[in-house]
Amino acid sequence: MTVATPILITGVPRSGTSMVAGCFSISGAWTGETIG
Repeated sequence: MTVATPILITGVPRSGTSMVAGCFSISGAWTGETIG
């Protein structure tokens, strides 16, 4: 089993962090489990 290196995205509010996270998700990076 391979352990993936975590990707930490930080930034101030309204700086595009959700867009960056979305781009990672679209490109195939595991972005965590959805709870809800």
